[in-house]
Amino acid sequence: MEAHLTNEELDELSALAESDQFHVVPDHTGNDTYSTTSTQDLMRRGDPDAPFTEASNAPTPFLVTLVAKVFLLLRPLFAIIFSPRVQRTVVRTAFLTIALSWIVSVACSAYIAFYMAHVPKTAHIEPVYLQYEKGMHPMALVDLTKKGTYTKPLRHEQQYTVDIVMNVPSSEINFDVGNFMVRVDLKSADDKTVAFSSRPSILRYESALHRILAVFARALLLLLGLSKETQVLVVPMMEHFVEDQAHSVTKAVVSVSDSRLQVYSMQLHMVADFHGLRYYMYNHRILTAMVFITLFICIELSFATVAWRLFGYTLWTRISQWADSVEKDGAGGYTDANSEKDPLIAGVESASEKSDQADDDD
Repeated sequence: MEAHLTNEELDELSALAESDQFHVVPDHTGNDTYSTTSTQDLMRRGDPDAPFTEASNAPTPFLVTLVAKVFLLLRPLFAIIFSPRVQRTVVRTAFLTIALSWIVSVACSAYIAFYMAHVPKTAHIEPVYLQYEKGMHPMALVDLTKKGTYTKPLRHEQQYTVDIVMNVPSSEINFDVGNFMVRVDLKSADDKTVAFSSRPSILRYESALHRILAVFARALLLLLGLSKETQVLVVPMMEHFVEDQAHSVTKAVVSVSDSRLQVYSMQLHMVADFHGLRYYMYNHRILTAMVFITLFICIELSFATVAWRLFGYTLWTRISQWADSVEKDGAGGYTDANSEKDPLIAGVESASEKSDQADDDD
């Protein structure tokens, strides 16, 4: 018997076929396990707030066992590291390290400051520019203050050696000049002459034959510009000069007696002549530094010991007592030998036992 559908029923079937809002659900009648599991899964999918079952959340037995073993192995190490005795030792070691580092750094800084204050500048070397004027001796004014940078260039209790260094050509004119005089006047800021000195000088004698042979021997170097026919004259002007503290030297006047003298360059050298402690501090720096730094460390340790006996020990005892009281109040008998196990370790052991029991049941 054929069933005849109306036009409305045919339209509803066509609309249902074109729509995707339907699912094919297989029939599992008789399979109770599958039905129960499928029902639970569908409930979880439909309800996001539905709790997961214990089986879905339980960690793997191997992972639980591994974590438990690791905690059991590391528990003695943690007990040693976090014990009160070890903590006190660490605190004391850190305190001593910081204190010793501070003492050594202060000693080094003290020696550096002492060296800079006690040892003056070694040498003052200034160029001299001679002024050649008609009817006057060549003369130059030398400023020792570096254009006002130093108000007192020299140390008033220090001895100095004053020299004039001249670089002159080995010319016939200079040989003909013969002896000439060099004068140095040291003046204060108010243009008062503090000290002066006049010393003679002369070029080293060279015969005509000697000069000819010397030119032949250095012919190639002279042609290449690697050598010059010059002489360097060092004229010592003053020895053991000590500056007057009331009249500090700020400038020097240098003059030459003969205007025929040909000069390439000239310099004024004022070199400190160290004696006593300054001599050792400058010429034996490492040894002196070690001795003084050790002395400063001993002095600091002496004062630190006195301060510890008077104030530090009492303060440290009070801090230790306060730390012990806080530790006892917070521990609550946890460190006792018969106390309960660590909750974290107990939880891991319980999970491990449950995992082993589940394996035995399987």
